Amino acid sequence: MTSLFAQIRESMPGHINDLLSEGLRDKHLPLSHQQGKEYNVLVSTDGQKFKSFATWNNEVRVQDFIDRQWLVQAPVLDTSGKHIVLHVKCALPFLHCSSIAGNENSVVYKATLAMGHQQGLTGDVAEVHVAVKDFRNEKSFFQEKENLQKIQQLHNQHIIELIATCQRGQQYYVIFPWAQGGNLIQFWESKDKRRNEELMLWSLCEMHNLVSALKALHRENCRHGDLKPENILHYKNEKSRLVIADVGVSKFHRVATSLRHEGTETRATTPPYEAPEAQPHITDARSRVYDMWSIGCIFLEFAVWLLYGVEAVEKFQESRASTDSKVANGSFYQHNSEGFAEIHPKVSEAMSILKLDPLCKSGTAIGDLIKVIDKDLLQVEVSLRAKAETLHDTLGQIVQEAKQNPRYLLNSFDSSPVIPPFFRRAGSRQNSWSAQKPEAN
Repeated sequence: MTSLFAQIRESMPGHINDLLSEGLRDKHLPLSHQQGKEYNVLVSTDGQKFKSFATWNNEVRVQDFIDRQWLVQAPVLDTSGKHIVLHVKCALPFLHCSSIAGNENSVVYKATLAMGHQQGLTGDVAEVHVAVKDFRNEKSFFQEKENLQKIQQLHNQHIIELIATCQRGQQYYVIFPWAQGGNLIQFWESKDKRRNEELMLWSLCEMHNLVSALKALHRENCRHGDLKPENILHYKNEKSRLVIADVGVSKFHRVATSLRHEGTETRATTPPYEAPEAQPHITDARSRVYDMWSIGCIFLEFAVWLLYGVEAVEKFQESRASTDSKVANGSFYQHNSEGFAEIHPKVSEAMSILKLDPLCKSGTAIGDLIKVIDKDLLQVEVSLRAKAETLHDTLGQIVQEAKQNPRYLLNSFDSSPVIPPFFRRAGSRQNSWSAQKPEAN
């Protein structure tokens, strides 16, 4: 009754008892003018009439009530992932919103959701933050809505959770839990001074978990299509974990790629992490192992960060300059003089240098990870890339051995790794690890 009392108190406080005597309750809102001649008789959506409004003898006050009632009709959000259709005048359940990112298709806001408008989203706190994606066009919204509803059926905690989708007139929103730790790049930046063996083991476990998410997607014939560090989020609530997000360009296919004859139309991807087959002149059907190239790029940068820090990742990115107008700067491949794709020479050089680091030698966790990236992921030939299921098994073995054998994780190398010149800017520090024990992830 709180919302109803609030509206009547604002409009005509002396008439509360009359309306309550007629049986008016919150469940009857919103009210509208009755079609016909009865002056200022309002009616609920189920057809119940409320004649007490006619006694107000003030058409402006009645209209004011009709307008104000939408302020208390904001929906209650839960974890069901439901689709909500709102009246164009209905308020959204957010106290504060601030824009944090955007492109030609959408803008993402960080919003504060009051406790009275949520169920099951938080514990004993006064409010909860959510991410609200505001779409600029209907087509993009309904594509992402369809993808999200399918993905929620996988129940994988390393794939983005959907709170709700919402349509209000010509406005379209998707609402997600807020990632307190930001994206993967922001995670790297926040932990840059506090890397050690504990964080290294957690990182290996989360790489394994991300591949478990890809495995789940690929089993449903779904290709993510735009994997990049910005689309991997860090949640810190009940358990610190990495989550794959932004499934707007994901593709679900009814049949396997080998049986499809039509080409791929998806192009809304991020060039540096695109596989070679993403080039516009290649019209072959794009398979799920497209994602395996992208995850290989991400894992290679992850390994560089674990060893040498954010600045080394940035230096590595800068080194991958492109002289080919068809290939973006930062890409992990280039075209040779004959026009065929090949691994960018700076990527090959980086992996050769990494393999010389004592933490990456044969018989170490990071060394085996680099070997997997080199042999099974960053392969121009699509057929040579590992499938998600195979990669999941391989990383599982690395993680299991790292948990049981500390020497496999660190190879009994105790001092801070020296950053090779290839990964170091002039004048920057030569050692990468801090003796400081890391905070909780």
